[in-house]
Amino acid sequence: MRKAGTIQPGRRVGRLRWWYRRCTQLRASYGAAAAVMAAPLVMWRAMAGENRDRRWPDPDGRAFDAAHGVETAGIISLAALDVAEASWVHGFDYQPVEPIDFAAVLAPFAIDYPRTTFIDLGAGKGRVVMLATGLPFRQVVGVEIAPELARVAVANISRYTQAQRADTPWRIVRADAGDYRFPATPLVVFMYNPFTAAIMHRVLERLREYRERVGLRVLVIYVRPELEAMWVDAPGFHEVARTRRYRVYESVG
Repeated sequence: MRKAGTIQPGRRVGRLRWWYRRCTQLRASYGAAAAVMAAPLVMWRAMAGENRDRRWPDPDGRAFDAAHGVETAGIISLAALDVAEASWVHGFDYQPVEPIDFAAVLAPFAIDYPRTTFIDLGAGKGRVVMLATGLPFRQVVGVEIAPELARVAVANISRYTQAQRADTPWRIVRADAGDYRFPATPLVVFMYNPFTAAIMHRVLERLREYRERVGLRVLVIYVRPELEAMWVDAPGFHEVARTRRYRVYESVG
C-alpha cells in the first residue's frame, strides 16, 4: 500500500521531466538567473502536485456540485496542469470559492447591471461565473490561464445556465490575467486570491490604463485578500466595504 502523501516512482519521474520543461520555459522567457531562482519553487510544486487535492478536500464545493450537476470541487496544483505561459509560477493553486450571494454583496452599490460587465480573474472551473449569471449583467467573463480548467469551466457553465435558464451572456477567456484588456463598460472585477504580487501589479496597471482609456466605474471584490496592502496603496481606488472574508474597492473619480 502506498503511504499517503507520497508519489509513486513512475509519477515522480514524470514530474521531474515536467520540472525540467518548466525551468527551460522560464529561462527562455526571463533569463537564466530568474530560472535558477524559481527552480526550487517549481520543484516543490511539481512534487506536491495532486497530493494536495486529497489532503484538503472542499466539502462545500462537493455539495454545490451535487446540487447543480457540475464539477468544481477540490484543490488542483498548477504544477499538475499544462500551462504554456511562464507566468503560471505566479498563480496559486485552483480552489473553488464558497458560494457567494452576489446580489447581497452588491446591493449597497446601485449597480447598473445592463451596462456592467462582471469579470472573474482566475475563473478556474467556472463556479463564480455560474453564480454571476444569476444577475442581469451585460455579460459575465471568466479569465483563466490553464486550458484544462477553462475547458471544464465551459462545460460546467453551459450545464448550469441551461438548468437555471439563465440568459446572461457569458464567456471564458483563456489568458493571463495580467494581459487581459478590460472592456469599455462599467466593471465588477472579482478575485479569489488568484495570484502573487507580480500578476497583481500588472492587473493594477491594466486597471489604471482602463481608467485613463474608459473612465467608467470599477468595483473590485477581493476574497481572501492576501495582497490587501497593494490595494490600500493603489491610486484611483478606495475601500468601500470590508468583511472577514472579503474587501470591496471602488474607483475614484
